Amino acid sequence: MIRFSDFMNEDLKRSKKSGENRDPESRPPSGDPGSSGMGSIEDPHPDFARNILGKSPQARARIDEHYHETGVFVKSLFQGVERGGELDGAGITGRIDFLIEEVAGWREAWLAPIYRYDPEDYLYTHSLNVTILSLLAGMWLGYNKSKLKILATGALLSDIGIPRFMDTCLLPRRLTQSEGNAIKSHSMMAAEIMRQAGLDEQAVQLVLEHHERFDRKGYPHGIGANAIHESAQIVGVMDTYDALIHTRPYRKRFMPEEAIKEILAEREAYSPRVVKLVLERIGLYPPGSWVMLSTGEIARIAEVNKGYLFRPTVSVIFNREREMLSHSRTLDLSKQTIITIERSLDEAEFKLSTEQGYTA
Repeated sequence: MIRFSDFMNEDLKRSKKSGENRDPESRPPSGDPGSSGMGSIEDPHPDFARNILGKSPQARARIDEHYHETGVFVKSLFQGVERGGELDGAGITGRIDFLIEEVAGWREAWLAPIYRYDPEDYLYTHSLNVTILSLLAGMWLGYNKSKLKILATGALLSDIGIPRFMDTCLLPRRLTQSEGNAIKSHSMMAAEIMRQAGLDEQAVQLVLEHHERFDRKGYPHGIGANAIHESAQIVGVMDTYDALIHTRPYRKRFMPEEAIKEILAEREAYSPRVVKLVLERIGLYPPGSWVMLSTGEIARIAEVNKGYLFRPTVSVIFNREREMLSHSRTLDLSKQTIITIERSLDEAEFKLSTEQGYTA
């Protein structure tokens, strides 16, 4: 059983070791499920996080552009279904192939746009975010391209039945029991829509199961634990995580570390393997997110340090007077115990940007 305190205690024990000095080259070999290897898909940027956050605005712009383009594509799919149209199976397959290659190329750097939010397009960006998060999980687990395509197709279309309930979903309050029960049929509707488009049956089954839970309290069939396909377990966790870190009509967003705590509070419902993967690879402070350090400086998370949940590597960008540094400073918090993370910062709320500066 995974407990938040287990990770906190282990992190503190490691931090207290004197003279601690991790060897940056002591990484798991490529292909190991616990490493960044993907088996048949090559990782061309092993130091992606530091490169994209500290040295490559062109690469960052490329990811933002492709994120936006794919978001427009997803929006067109959902709006087409809302108007009564059918899915473009060939178009979806092509877009999935493109997304797999792009995410494989930059890995966790694709986390950065996930933490931005357009309230008018929540359903579409949520579906894209869940797809990116699920793809990353599949890559971390060593999925081959065939399995990644099934995973990404199911993730992208997991909410394709929701457009039939858009008016209800956008109500500025919690739904009534009858409204909630009606929306729970969206996974069955999505499966039918996907079958009509001739999409892979394994992806259809993933969509049917992504709201099932280990404790048998999910829907539509109330199956539990190992009866749920692994890909559906992945999408189920990522769907919950992304929903938590974004504002909904009836509540404010959770910061990433708060979202993790919420998931762990309901840990009986989710795959322990997938939850552990989220903790170890996305972490409490995901790459691309912003934090305030105990020094008062503002930093962006560059890399999650495996085994150091509270001590990622950061790129310090603003000084304590909120002035942008002429050159960012990389700081590995796992190699010292004096400087710590004070709290996470909301990029939208604080208008954080390496292009425009910082304003409270």
